Amino acid sequence: MDSEENATSCPVCRDIYSDPRCLTCGHSFCLKCLKVLAGNKQKFPCPICRFGVDLRHTNVDQLPKNFVLCNVIEAKDKKQPSLCSAHNKSLDLFCRRCDVVICSKCLTMRHKGHAIEDIDTIFSERNNNIESISKTVKNTFKKWNDALQKQSDAIFSYLHQERDKKRQVFSKAERILEGSMSTVTELDIEIRELRTKGISFAIQILQDIQACFTPPDTLVLEVYAPWIEEAINNIKPIDMADRQARPGRHTIAEIQEENFILK
Repeated sequence: MDSEENATSCPVCRDIYSDPRCLTCGHSFCLKCLKVLAGNKQKFPCPICRFGVDLRHTNVDQLPKNFVLCNVIEAKDKKQPSLCSAHNKSLDLFCRRCDVVICSKCLTMRHKGHAIEDIDTIFSERNNNIESISKTVKNTFKKWNDALQKQSDAIFSYLHQERDKKRQVFSKAERILEGSMSTVTELDIEIRELRTKGISFAIQILQDIQACFTPPDTLVLEVYAPWIEEAINNIKPIDMADRQARPGRHTIAEIQEENFILK
């Protein structure tokens, strides 16, 4: 297939164009081929450059017709030469003013004085124009795509940074919480130790008082016992579990029993 035949052949079906339609990227295809490519989809890529074709607000039948290709194919059909319907002569000329292919007879009659070119010249010229437009569209698309990619990268980078900041904040909060829990635990241990020492000290005082009286003076114990019990209750913060398990105030005997257990 020579270059001329290649230019008049559909890239999809490889036959001479049948009702050629233009895509936004500048490439042309047979209407029937485009219908097969589109199917029921709202978008499909150009088979040549992969540029997206959007059919959400239109359809394949409404795609613009490539009249240049139509005229060129009509004039360059080798199997059945196109003839002028008025003069039965080959359509081998092109009238620039009227933008139509004509025969030599038309030139001397209805197109006299118009700018006339050989059909081969027009074919090459229009084909170059199509390639130039296609190149411009591709370059524009590349610029838009590069700008979109740059913007997308910037957004991704921003989201990545924000995610890292959140992780740092959560990590710091977790460390602070762990430190606070450790401090609470240490304070609880210290309170328990002070409680144990206070109870032991109070019981020791009571035992010292008892030792001073032989035999023990019940009256003296009755005088000091409430004071000792009050001191112990002030030192020992009785938690809810202790209150539920052993309601009422602790007696000296119970405190002594606890002290023996602690020892």
